[in-house]
Amino acid sequence: MKFGIWGRAVIIAGLTAIASTGCEATRQIGGSGATVAGNKEPVEKAPPRTIKQVQKPEKKPAPKKPVQTAGRPPLPAAPPPKKSGPDSKTLVGKNEVELKQFLGPPNGVRNEPPAMVWSYQARECSLDVFLYFDVGQKRFRSLAYRFFPETRVSQVERECLAEIRSARPETKDAR
Repeated sequence: MKFGIWGRAVIIAGLTAIASTGCEATRQIGGSGATVAGNKEPVEKAPPRTIKQVQKPEKKPAPKKPVQTAGRPPLPAAPPPKKSGPDSKTLVGKNEVELKQFLGPPNGVRNEPPAMVWSYQARECSLDVFLYFDVGQKRFRSLAYRFFPETRVSQVERECLAEIRSARPETKDAR
């Protein structure tokens, strides 16, 4: 008989299956345990395999210790940044004489009723101070101001104000 490649493969697979099952001992399940044919001793059943959940121990962070160098004291904390000029809020409430002493004469004056506006110019900013007439004291007082470019950052205002003050002519400084 002639068999093709596939026929031989089927025959070999079949013979292999018969040989492997024929060599195994047949099991008979009994009351307390399993026995192998031809052997009367009970064979203990292995317990079913289960996957154990292993809990990893929690790692607690080590307490932070201050870093110290041998023979050197720890460095002091950095000081807060220095203010580069007076606070812009000091502009409010000044009369004309006090304002001239504080900032110098204005670069320009314009009338915007009910206010008189004094303008100051620096290299990178400008300032308008609004003076209103105080009936009780019969003089103008500054009640508002505006920086250009407009900003809400007090450090930028301080720097601008310091620049304007440094450009004023030398007069008695009323701080």
